[in-house]
Formats: sequence, C-alpha cells, structure tokens
Amino acid sequence: MELNEILLIISASVAVVGLIYSFYETITKGPKKKRIELAKILQALPSYIKEAETIFGAKTGVAKLAYVLNKINIACIKANVDFDEDQWKVEIEDILSTPQKKED
Repeated sequence: MELNEILLIISASVAVVGLIYSFYETITKGPKKKRIELAKILQALPSYIKEAETIFGAKTGVAKLAYVLNKINIACIKANVDFDEDQWKVEIEDILSTPQKKED
C-alpha cells in the first residue's frame, strides 16, 4: 500500500466514526436537548411580551402578537427546534391570563 492509500483509508475511517457518533448523539440526546431549548425559549417568553408592550404600547395587540411570535420563531430556528405557532399562542395566552406580581 502506498502512503496516499493509507491516508485515504484513515480519513474515511475518521469520517465514518464521526458520522456514527453524530447519529448516536442525535438519537440519544436529541429529544432531551430540544426540551431544554424549548424550556429556555418559554422562560424568555415574558421578556418578549414585555418588549412588545414597550415597543407597541397598550394597543395594537395583533402587532404585539406578531412581534412575539417572530421572536419565538427566531429563537426556535437558532435552537434547531420546531416552531408550532398555535402552541406558542396558547403559551402566550396562559402568560397573559396569569395575574402578575407588582414590582415594587
């Protein structure tokens, strides 16, 4: 065997091992990582709503909703998780219907 053939076999082996490892990671840790990313986005949701309130004021509920959904969609894309608009609307409504503590 020549040196080029040996290097080709080694590089192909490394690529195959990397592919198997990434496949294993996706299968075993993918769902858990997605749940963690979704929890982070859900945790940021009140700040998105507050930001929309600051930008758009007390009126224009449609614009505020669109703004918040866009922020969530961007966060989902960055986190590589699916964006379900209807489910996020439910989450937004839950937050808005929950009485908030007054800040002193």
